[in-house]
Amino acid sequence: MGEQEFTVRFEAREAELRDKWCAVFGSEVGLAGFRAALSEAYEARPAALRVLDRKRPAADRWFADAAYRGVFLDIDDLGGSLAEAEGVLPYFGEAGMSLAELRVAPEPGPALEHFAAACREEGIDLCVPFRLDAVPADDVWVTEAAAGDAAAARHFFLFDGWEVPSVYEQTLPGGTGHFVWSEALGRVVMCQTGAGFYDLNYGEPAVLTGMLARLFSLADAGVAMVRLQGTDRLWKAPGTNGRGLPENARVLALIRLACELVCPSFVLAGPAEPAGVHLATDETLPDELWNALAMQDGRLLTDHLKQTAGFPALRSARRLQPLAWRLDYARLAGFGMAEEAHKHFLNTYYTGAFPGSSATGVWTPAGICGSAAQLAGLAKAQAAGDEKAAAQASHLLQMLTAVLMTLPGVPMVAAGDEFGGVEHWDEAAGRSHGAFSELLAGRRNDATSVQAELFWKLAELADIRRENPCFAERAEVSFPEVFNDHVLAIRRQMGPSVLLGLFNLSREEQMVWLDEDAPYTDALTGGETAVRGLKVAPQAWLWLTQGDTREEEDGPVWTLDDL
Repeated sequence: MGEQEFTVRFEAREAELRDKWCAVFGSEVGLAGFRAALSEAYEARPAALRVLDRKRPAADRWFADAAYRGVFLDIDDLGGSLAEAEGVLPYFGEAGMSLAELRVAPEPGPALEHFAAACREEGIDLCVPFRLDAVPADDVWVTEAAAGDAAAARHFFLFDGWEVPSVYEQTLPGGTGHFVWSEALGRVVMCQTGAGFYDLNYGEPAVLTGMLARLFSLADAGVAMVRLQGTDRLWKAPGTNGRGLPENARVLALIRLACELVCPSFVLAGPAEPAGVHLATDETLPDELWNALAMQDGRLLTDHLKQTAGFPALRSARRLQPLAWRLDYARLAGFGMAEEAHKHFLNTYYTGAFPGSSATGVWTPAGICGSAAQLAGLAKAQAAGDEKAAAQASHLLQMLTAVLMTLPGVPMVAAGDEFGGVEHWDEAAGRSHGAFSELLAGRRNDATSVQAELFWKLAELADIRRENPCFAERAEVSFPEVFNDHVLAIRRQMGPSVLLGLFNLSREEQMVWLDEDAPYTDALTGGETAVRGLKVAPQAWLWLTQGDTREEEDGPVWTLDDL
């Protein structure tokens, strides 16, 4: 099909491409060259991946299927190389993972291609992070600019002195620190992203074309999805705060359209409006969840979910990074909680120093480190041989997963959290070593172990999620009032079928009240219950259903096994 296939796609969206190009650059100058670059990128697309493009276009949102789940992987904790990490992929395939997101993006090349292919053999899509707003100070573009390449120099914001940078900094957060003197370039360079990174100038079409070429390289290596970073800082202009300018959305829309023309199955995920990406990312949900558990209060969490649950997103209780407590402190102030005092409380709570806390996290300047088992108290209970406390902590971890599965999108887990693994803090290296352990993973088949309890309970929840029509992407999601701030309530409805999730964030029994007479059925036990004055056990949860709970027959959903 070759060029003809691309031509058909291009002609169908030519007017849209022209409009988006002009919205960013103000005229059609450069558009012909951009179109030629996209055509060349399509021609370079591997044939096997073109087949994937035809069967799984991102616009079809196959990743929002209820069966789709993901895991965060740190290659350094899985042998240190992509080749070594391949050995654990069968385990994650068995665990039912559909997506594996790497903490650090490898360089495109044979090793990445081989690893992506190995993932596909296990029915797993590969996702990597990708920074859009800046490049490292040792990037090839910086090297070329330092060597006197004027075209490469225009990729950056360079100034002969500090006069213009000082104008920018009058409205930038913190006022200073957004520019540095570059010895390599012999000029002042913008670095709003942080030390060691140089901001890109998206006012230059060559920057857009060059960054797309890097995205296409990842797509052609077999990467199925990228988690975009820096999407709110793409456009820079003096007199602004450098965040969330309308030009950002225009650049993102152009990037998305280019990917849909060249590699339609390639998914863009990121903390942006749905129009700019295929799949959103809920970056602050881990902080919100653990804050709600420490406070035993669901109001702030419910506010957050009401704002973000309107579209599918990558959602997790923990990523492979510290909890930095990015919360709505203006809202917390209404509860009488000052920002610094509240952060101190959370750090104290999750290091186990607060009365009643059984957490064993580690404080670092970047935030609290620790696996889900450490934050929930499971690690401490197991170390003490306290079976009752371990069972309670295990149920708490199951509840967190159930919350994620009740929300629209892709529930993600940090490798090792699915069986209660423990991270190890390396003081010398200044980082945590992940919770995944092949030894502990092997205990999932020991029916007497907590690893087995967690692993197979999560598998049971995944089965219910896959089979119940209320978990369909187009189901209506709402947050009913249950007249109890300690309980998070999430309702999903698909036609006559209803699923009600009730999650007690408190360490005490709580009562909820819904003005409904019709009984519900417990999705896990099959028992019948009323919700008018229903009691929920401490840190327990319920999935309650009404109506037909059989899976809808909408036809097949494409998976990697079909290719």
